[in-house]
Amino acid sequence: MEIEDREKMTIDSLFGKVSGRFQIYTTLVYAIGFCMGGFLSFALPLVELFPQFQCYDSSSKEYTNCDRLQACESHNWTINWNEERSIHNWITEMNLYCAEKWKIGLFGSMYYLGSLLGTIVFINLSDIYGRKICTRVSYILCTISFSVIIFSSNLYARYWCIFLYGFIGAVRCSVSFTTGCEFLQKKYQIWSSSICQIINACVPMLLSLYFWKITDYWAYFFYSTLTICILNCLNSFFIPESPRWLFSQQRDQEAVDILNEIARMNNKDPIFLNDVEIIEGNSHHSKLLPDDQNQVKGSPLTQIWTSRKDRYNLIVTAMFWLASCIMNYIMNFYIKYVPIEHIFLMIFVAAIAEFSSKTINGILINKIGFTEATQLFQLVCVISAILYLIFSQHPKFVIIVIFVLKLAASANFASMHFSCPKLFDSKIAVTAYNICNSCGRIGAVIAPLLAEIPGRWPMVIFLGCSIVSLILVCGLR
Repeated sequence: MEIEDREKMTIDSLFGKVSGRFQIYTTLVYAIGFCMGGFLSFALPLVELFPQFQCYDSSSKEYTNCDRLQACESHNWTINWNEERSIHNWITEMNLYCAEKWKIGLFGSMYYLGSLLGTIVFINLSDIYGRKICTRVSYILCTISFSVIIFSSNLYARYWCIFLYGFIGAVRCSVSFTTGCEFLQKKYQIWSSSICQIINACVPMLLSLYFWKITDYWAYFFYSTLTICILNCLNSFFIPESPRWLFSQQRDQEAVDILNEIARMNNKDPIFLNDVEIIEGNSHHSKLLPDDQNQVKGSPLTQIWTSRKDRYNLIVTAMFWLASCIMNYIMNFYIKYVPIEHIFLMIFVAAIAEFSSKTINGILINKIGFTEATQLFQLVCVISAILYLIFSQHPKFVIIVIFVLKLAASANFASMHFSCPKLFDSKIAVTAYNICNSCGRIGAVIAPLLAEIPGRWPMVIFLGCSIVSLILVCGLR
């Protein structure tokens, strides 16, 4: 066919011609792949939950409820299995009743340390080697490490496999989100992101219901999620390479061949490369995906550092990410110590708050703007943290305060991801995002350890971070 007779089409319109049920399949596979990390990270606070101790009272010659420190000092204690918080988890399995608190906090810290290092090491891996191989290898390694976490009762083996799960998970998370979007037209890519967030937010709700209403044994939930991981790993072998990535590598014929395979599965007409002219060129076109910006010429870091405004905003935003991540993850791990009888009801309420925050965050940012919405979230965090510290001994009031606190902290955590696109030019936004993300992950590493500090100090730290974050957001230009 003559060049002038060819049908002019964008890469996005090519996806429109072949879209169908296969895209629903890929979206679900990659959404579950994205959320595999949540199967472990959301479960950690519960598998390291201490039971209700009972100490022997020599005067009454009976066992009465006592805290962990009293039990470990008395050496004459037992567990009150009638209490809701007394569940069969890693504490009981590995006899960690009187272990140093840093050993408990290290479970979460190893996961987020692995995630931090994985983000740095694997930052452009899928751009170089493609989505398919990175997806399959990361899913396989994550499934293997998750299996060892479940079936090994050795403390240090679990530490290292949790680290590996977070380390490989950095690839799994980014490539799942990216590829899930790449198989869709631009106008539908937001749905892929939303499904990822919804499934992720459902995990803590399911966890709390599992321990609250089904069983107090930790392993059955992990067996179920391991089964999901294995099935998802197998499903990834039925998904081809991302056509958008192939177009970005100027491998147009391979990309069209895969589009035609998708068309066949969706009962759509095939595409013939000789009959169309791709008018957008051979580049990666999805505006939702940060990797697009990697093609900008020059050094984005140099551009940031030579601009006084960008340099200032980067420093402030990186500190904001650090404080926000400490706030968010302290809440996740400290909630098991909230002085309330129905601990799983409290966790379920917090999970509903996190789920609701995904909607409220987007609505407020669209209505009043990023800076104003984030200031509001921080202000609510400050007020709620103060109220908690004052009224922490009033159970009914605590439930309300924790709900509001978790809602605001989760909304703030979600809004921080909007900060770089809002504050920086598209040419430097990804570099700024990667720097801020690294700072945020440092906060995620230390937060589980901070949550294990005795007493109400974790909430005092949360309050301090809230105040610092509020000041930082007010200082953005």
